[in-house]
Amino acid sequence: MSDAMAPGAEMFAQHLSVARPATPPVPPSASEPFHFSGSAGEYFGIWIVNLFLTLVTAGLVVLTYAIVKAQDFGWGSGRTLGLGGGAIVLLGLFAYTQTIFKHPLIKLSIFRKRTLTTANFVTLFLLSGMQAFFFFGSLYFQQIKGYNALESGAAFVPMTLGIIAGSVISQRLIASYGVKAVLLGGMTLGAAGLAWMTMLTPDSGYVGGF
Repeated sequence: MSDAMAPGAEMFAQHLSVARPATPPVPPSASEPFHFSGSAGEYFGIWIVNLFLTLVTAGLVVLTYAIVKAQDFGWGSGRTLGLGGGAIVLLGLFAYTQTIFKHPLIKLSIFRKRTLTTANFVTLFLLSGMQAFFFFGSLYFQQIKGYNALESGAAFVPMTLGIIAGSVISQRLIASYGVKAVLLGGMTLGAAGLAWMTMLTPDSGYVGGF
């Protein structure tokens, strides 16, 4: 009887050993101390990371709330200005902490690289323009032209197709003319398109106006 049960018991023990959860390794960042880069040399724990995250998250949340509620409070009201100032203070504190600790979340020294800084600013302006285009374009179609949600979405399809075509064509242009020339050309075309949008009127047609 015991000999007959031995294979089953052995198999059960093997499954049990496989199913046993392994002890997760301790991340290096949790065991390494944080300390000032100056002469104080005080050691801190992982709670410093929580401080970083709290500052940047709180700053972005307050800034977003200030922008969203500015239409109700008024852009020049005390609430809006107070919230905006508080967000700047929180984000400023976050930036300051990144300069005094040896192991920051973001090494601000990377912005000394001209290529990286330029790319980030270009991306910022590009995404800002695109978001503004979609936002105000939706308001224009629905509140001025009387389009419904489906018609407004369909009106943006040509732009989406243009982005797809541009991403393919730009690769070939970069190979022929270089990154800088293609980047400047694309930003110039984008700026001209946004400038054209400022001339829209309630009587503008879709093809010739938008």
